Amino acid sequence: MIKTAFLERAWAAILSAAFLVLPPLSSEAAGVTVVNLHSFDVYVNGEIPYSSLVQGANGLFYGTTYQGGAAGAGVIFDVASNGAVNTLYSFTNGVDGALPQAGLTLANDGNFYGTTVEGGTNGTGALFRITPAGVFSSLYSFTAVPESGDNQDGAYPGGSLIQAMDGNLYGTASAGGANGSGTLFKISLGGSFQLVYAFSALDNSGDNSDGYEPESALIQGADTNLYGTTYGGGSNGFGTVFAYNISQSQVTPLYSFQNGNDGANPLAALVQGRDGDFYGTASEGGSETNGTIFKITSKGAFTPLHSFSDGIDGANPAAPLVQGTNGDFYGVSANSLTGFGVVFEAKTNGAVMTLHKFLGKSDGATPAAGLVLTSDGNFFGTTSSGGSNNAGTVFSITSAGAFTPVMSFLGGFDGNGPQTPLVQGTNGSFYGTAYQGGSAGYGTVFELTTNGVFNPIYSFTNGQDGSFPAAGLTLGTDGNLYGESFTGGANDSGVLFEMTPQGTLTVLHSMMDFTEGDGPVGGLAQGTNGNFYGIAYRGEGDELGPPYPALPWWGTIFKVTPGGKLTDLYEFTNGYDGANPKGSLTLGIDGSFYGTATSAGVPVFTPHPHVPTYGTIFKITPGGAFSPIYRFTNGVDGGIPFCKLLQWTGGNFYGTASTGGTNGHGTVFEITPAGSFTPLYSFTNGIDGATPDAGLVQGPDGNLYGTASAGGAYGMGTIFEISSSGGFTALYSFQGTSDGSTPVAPLFLGADGNLYGTASLGGESDSGTVFKVVLSTTPAPKFTSIVSGPALTVSWSTMPGQMYQLQFATDLTQNAWFNLGAPTNGAAGSASFSDTNIGKLQRFYRVYSYPP
Repeated sequence: MIKTAFLERAWAAILSAAFLVLPPLSSEAAGVTVVNLHSFDVYVNGEIPYSSLVQGANGLFYGTTYQGGAAGAGVIFDVASNGAVNTLYSFTNGVDGALPQAGLTLANDGNFYGTTVEGGTNGTGALFRITPAGVFSSLYSFTAVPESGDNQDGAYPGGSLIQAMDGNLYGTASAGGANGSGTLFKISLGGSFQLVYAFSALDNSGDNSDGYEPESALIQGADTNLYGTTYGGGSNGFGTVFAYNISQSQVTPLYSFQNGNDGANPLAALVQGRDGDFYGTASEGGSETNGTIFKITSKGAFTPLHSFSDGIDGANPAAPLVQGTNGDFYGVSANSLTGFGVVFEAKTNGAVMTLHKFLGKSDGATPAAGLVLTSDGNFFGTTSSGGSNNAGTVFSITSAGAFTPVMSFLGGFDGNGPQTPLVQGTNGSFYGTAYQGGSAGYGTVFELTTNGVFNPIYSFTNGQDGSFPAAGLTLGTDGNLYGESFTGGANDSGVLFEMTPQGTLTVLHSMMDFTEGDGPVGGLAQGTNGNFYGIAYRGEGDELGPPYPALPWWGTIFKVTPGGKLTDLYEFTNGYDGANPKGSLTLGIDGSFYGTATSAGVPVFTPHPHVPTYGTIFKITPGGAFSPIYRFTNGVDGGIPFCKLLQWTGGNFYGTASTGGTNGHGTVFEITPAGSFTPLYSFTNGIDGATPDAGLVQGPDGNLYGTASAGGAYGMGTIFEISSSGGFTALYSFQGTSDGSTPVAPLFLGADGNLYGTASLGGESDSGTVFKVVLSTTPAPKFTSIVSGPALTVSWSTMPGQMYQLQFATDLTQNAWFNLGAPTNGAAGSASFSDTNIGKLQRFYRVYSYPP
């Protein structure tokens, strides 16, 4: 966090100086704790299934998803043939593992065994067991991989396990091992692990004898040997087919791909056909460079069967084949002419027929896992994307190509992309909106109770209720919530609605295109007369005759009664009044409403209509008398304000502009009701943040708090504090992880004295968060002494665990601050700096603190 103290210095002409010490202009709270209260749109039943399914003895299909679940690290699920899905386990990215890429293996003890690519004790993958009922056990964590790339056991296992005839499970690790080229391992059902083979090192040409990076599962042939593929290495560097003799612990390379008609870079496991030969796919190469189907004997006699053309037959197959009851082989390719992949049938002579072309809709897209042959002779499979939530699907298909979508992996019905502030209801719960998501995908209204329970209470349908709520809710004097949806409704121009705290929605009014306004935003403000006042981003605009074209719709201000009767109060002209307002109105103590418009602010009949425009601040009475009171220049004052204004106890208003200022990254400003404007702070796109899109809120200490949607230590936005005199404190930098990122909505002061807010992105599914800001009590730095002489030496207080930077400015109205000296560690309890720049211009000093 940044804490600032200020000092003014004035030089006289003969170098004698008069000094004025200003009090610190920052809050006593020097830090905050940000608590994630909810992450939106977490795929509780998983997303992105890369694995094949396996059918259990109970008839259910079991599989994994690469991501999703409670921690976003993947899940294990079962699904019935009718599409009923059940999440058995959510990976935590702890010792249990993370990102399961491979399918499960049903062992002879009735349990399932599997691998995760990452996670485990060292983050390099894990092996696990799970019962059909979902009882999970961690079996093994792979060891860490140093920069050299080698370790003792391997790392990042991406293929399924196979239970061999000796009862042990065998698998591959794609990296690590003594030579950093990957390994073969075995593990008992009880969890006893043993390395059985480490692939040899690559030479300078990327070649070796046995292969590199084994990505796929092993299979056991009729001769009891294990067979597999490597993605790279071999004598040509394009991958290999190999055999492993269990009794002799010996690997025999059978074939090295040449990147010709044979193919290159196999990613999939082999399958042994009824003729005793092995069949497989290569993801690259072939006559069309889009991958191949091949056959190889146990002695290494290789036959290319088919080259994919990237046409209707598909391209880049990465999944294993499965042999059907008719003797043909069935498979999938993730790419195709349609771009979404295909299911294909291949004869043993290489003739290929396409059974289904994925459309990227409810059927799914990008199938990355092999099919599973069911007991009725049909096939079940998965796609890694597509479906109703673009998170993947499960499907069934007959050998004749009759295709049936079984299920789509679903995100949470809580919504995603919250862009609006919270409001606290009379029951103590917080209420807000999410712009998208929900059961229909058009946004939600949600409740967060005082004990932290999150409840989505309404999902918009894009019908009469509207869609995409871009505005926050307003607590009416009757205890109900009032809000807006940006689109939808009877005229697809947005809806004004009333909602009970339990989620019962009543449509008050459907906006009527450009006559009343289109796209209500910002939220409603209730006047002293009980009516609600709001703005529409678009609306009727003046139409000029030649040579001026018809102007777009510039927005409106309207009044609506609690019964739903709407009155158009003002239509913006794109002149000095402004255009395209986005922030909510603020009811002033004088009974008028104040607001901002994001553009215009120049005369309508300007001789240069292309001149950039940067917005206005305006006043309007409940009766519709409109007055523009300030026009932004995008200079030191800022430009393009999106915010709702906040009226301070003294009667002045405070707000933010998203652009402009001394550094071009936005400002905080003060303005009187009469229009006297003062810039208070210019953002630097440093630790303080950039692009403040939201308004301010007054905290329990009387200072102002806000968010910047960009900048900060991680470039993901910040939370800041500022006094009415401009003393600025950067409190928190969003990391874009569980805390969220890109906050675009104002904070809300809860009854408990904490601040609450939303982040539009980040969180476990990068769909936004709800967070709480708990203020702490580390004191701000204070200047303690000023000593003049050949230089001016200023000293200030410090605290251990903080860094301090002294800055100067020559004109406080410009908000241009420059560093003096290097940052100072606060361990000593005080710090000082001597300014030897003895000139004739006055200087102002400030010092700010931040975490090291």
